[in-house]
Amino acid sequence: MGNAKTEVVPKQEHVDDGLSSDLVSSAAAIAKFYGLTERQVFHLAAKKELPGVFRMGAKLFMSKSVARAGIAAKAQEAR
Repeated sequence: MGNAKTEVVPKQEHVDDGLSSDLVSSAAAIAKFYGLTERQVFHLAAKKELPGVFRMGAKLFMSKSVARAGIAAKAQEAR
């Protein structure tokens, strides 16, 4: 066993910016949120008709807060 030095790295604290609880990262979860099928989610996302849904590469994501605000705005328009 030689003179191996062990470097102590300070533990980084996790900062919860609320993003992790606001972000949905699967088509299945987005479908459940909207009450749609996954196929409908992909179709409507391609047409940019789902508030809060965006694509990063091949993966769909949704911001629940943006989705709720978009739904509320559409409901307000319908009045």
